[in-house]
Amino acid sequence: YTRTFDEEINSIIKKIHQYPQRTKDLDRLKINFDQANSIDQAYINSLLVTGQPGIWLDVYNSYNKLDNRQLLVKTIPAKSIEISGIQLVDYERNLKESMHKACAFYYARGNKMLQSDIQTEVRQSYLDFMQVANLECSYEDLDKLLRKAVLKGSTNVEFELNNRTGRQIDAKIVNQLTSVIWSFKKAKYGQDKPAD
Repeated sequence: YTRTFDEEINSIIKKIHQYPQRTKDLDRLKINFDQANSIDQAYINSLLVTGQPGIWLDVYNSYNKLDNRQLLVKTIPAKSIEISGIQLVDYERNLKESMHKACAFYYARGNKMLQSDIQTEVRQSYLDFMQVANLECSYEDLDKLLRKAVLKGSTNVEFELNNRTGRQIDAKIVNQLTSVIWSFKKAKYGQDKPAD
């Protein structure tokens, strides 16, 4: 539902950008803005009620939607915002808190999964650590943990390149694939590419 409200908000704001003195659609802007915000707030509240530790990325993304919607509205003249009656809210604290809690959750779960002997759980730890990196949280040992997850989560795979196209493969592609294979072998087995 928020998509249709957001589409309407975008449409109204485009009209206001074209005609900054326009006040005709300000009532509709407020109605759509309030409706979209109430849906996102209700979703955040429903997540918070669960008390589950894994909710924080969804909470963060929802606060991000609220904040981005508000930033869009702030692109119209301040007088128009005042006439519309739209109330602006500072989401900075909520964004920081939910991002911090999301990072803490994925970091802790990633560490737990990394201790497992089950390959799929170790691979999940890599995804969890990548989530922390994507949220741009700073953990000193994150790079080290990512490398450890890659090495521990990899399987013993032999690579073979067969050209069945009937056409000549560009030497650059062959070199790149060979480089990837030997990088994997060096990381996993300590094997260096032979000189020949």
